[in-house]
Amino acid sequence: MVSQHSASRPAGYPVECEAEVELADGRRAHLRPVVPTDQAELSAAIARADPDTLRRRFLGGAPPRSPRDLARLVTVDYERRFALAAFDDLGTGIGIARYEGEHTWPAVEVAVAVDLAWAGIGLGRELVARVVLRAAEQGADRLTADFYDDNLQVLGLLAEAQLPEHRTLEHGVVADEVQLDGLSTARWARPLT
Repeated sequence: MVSQHSASRPAGYPVECEAEVELADGRRAHLRPVVPTDQAELSAAIARADPDTLRRRFLGGAPPRSPRDLARLVTVDYERRFALAAFDDLGTGIGIARYEGEHTWPAVEVAVAVDLAWAGIGLGRELVARVVLRAAEQGADRLTADFYDDNLQVLGLLAEAQLPEHRTLEHGVVADEVQLDGLSTARWARPLT
């Protein structure tokens, strides 16, 4: 089930990033890198997302809706731009995490969004941990993330990671930069759920 788009895998698709994970409540999620044919599912996920999830993910800005913007989000090189999607047993998208470093390499910006029905059971942590490891494996040396200061999920995730970071706060938005080094990256590599 994880590789439901196996016929449409683009060049460089990292099969090794596919996984099935059991979450805290016993539900299973199927994880795999995004492929261009995920555009319709991403559009549907944005359309059904609750307003607060969209506000937090896009920092109050409008989420991408145009075919061109959506195509860019699902067309990645799997090295400097990578996204890992989560699906339920029916193939519905339930979460996504990504890093973008096309113009900032070796720094990458990390972002995550999880469907509310799947929040609070470890899916976001699972996605982010795997994306962080992928970024480090590809040679990224630091992560950046911008998020609202009331986003307790992201703050908790960063605290749990225990990675050296530099944080600034301006107008309710946190700008965080996390250094990746071999020792601290290993903390993310412990067995996941």
